[in-house]
Amino acid sequence: MTSFGFSQAGWVALRTPISMPYYEKWIEQNRHGNMDYMVRHMPEKREPQRLLKSAQSAFVLTHPYYPHPSPSALPNLKIAKYARGADYHHWISSKVETAIQELKKGFPNEDFAGFVDSKPVLERELAHRAGLGWIGKNTCLIDQKLGSYNFIAEIYSTLKCPIPDVMHPDRCGTCTRCIDACPTKALDTENGLDSRKCISYLTIEDREFSPNQWIKETQGWYFGCDICQDVCPWNQKPIQKSSSLENPVPNETENNNQALKKILSSSNSQLREMFKGTPLLRAAPNAHRRNSLYVILSEQRRELLPYVEKLLCHDKLGELARYVMDQLGSKT
Repeated sequence: MTSFGFSQAGWVALRTPISMPYYEKWIEQNRHGNMDYMVRHMPEKREPQRLLKSAQSAFVLTHPYYPHPSPSALPNLKIAKYARGADYHHWISSKVETAIQELKKGFPNEDFAGFVDSKPVLERELAHRAGLGWIGKNTCLIDQKLGSYNFIAEIYSTLKCPIPDVMHPDRCGTCTRCIDACPTKALDTENGLDSRKCISYLTIEDREFSPNQWIKETQGWYFGCDICQDVCPWNQKPIQKSSSLENPVPNETENNNQALKKILSSSNSQLREMFKGTPLLRAAPNAHRRNSLYVILSEQRRELLPYVEKLLCHDKLGELARYVMDQLGSKT
C-alpha cells in the first residue's frame, strides 16, 4: 500500500469498536456540541458491515499533510495545516481507488470500499489496532516517527484478516503539553476533548453565530487549530523538517488585514468561488465572516472595526458584530 504514496499501511479485522462505550458516553455528555451527525451515525460506527455488507477487515492507511502538497487559499491567515491546500477528500480518494483496483486484481471475488473522512468510521481506533500509532491526549493518532500530521483512510474488505491486533503502546507518558497549551481548556485527561470549547469546532463545525465565552481565546485562528499538535514532542521533527518549506503560522499583520477585508467585503458567491476545491468550503459564507470577526476580536484589530460596523444590521452576525465592537471599545 505504501507504493501508492501512503506513509503507513496496516490490516485489521472488523468488529464492534472497543471504544464504542467511551464514544457513547462522550455523546451523552454532549461533548460533541451541535454535530448531530455524530449521533445519527452511531449505528454505522457500531456495526461496520452497514457500510460494506459482509465486510470482515479493513486496510488502514495514513498520508502526511504537512507540508501540504498544494498552496493555501488564504496563505496569510492562521489555518489548520490539513486545510491549507486542495481538498484532501479528492486527491487522497484517487490514491485509495488506485489501491482498490490493485486489490481487486488479486482478489476478484472480494468486495472493497474506500473511505477518506467521508463515512462514519472510528478510524483512529482502527489505526491504533493496526499498529499505526497510539491515540494521544490531544485525541490525535500519533506515530513516534511521523507525529500526528497525517490523514487516515480506510479500505473495508470482505477478506478475512488472519493478523491479530498489534496495539501500539501509548508513549505520551506523563506529558500534558497539549492539555496545558489549549487556550480554551478543551482537553482533559479523563474525558478527552470537549468539542464545544475546541477552536477547530468553533471555527469549522459550529453552526452558532452568537458570542460565547471562548471566542476571545481563539488566538487568531481563522479555520481550525493546530496548537495541541504543534506543542507535541512527537511533532517536533516533522515541524523542523517542514519549517523551511512552509510558514507554520502566518504573522504579517497587513496581509492578514487585507485577507479579512476581502472576506468581509465579498458576496456569498464570491466566497464560495474563493474556497472552491479546498476544505474551507465546508464552512458556509456566514461562518467565514464570523471567523473573521473572531480573528479581529482575539487579535484586537481595531483598525478593522469599520468593516465590523457594516455587519451590525446583519440578521445572523449582527449580535456578534456588536459584541466585537463593544469589546474593542467602539463608541458606535
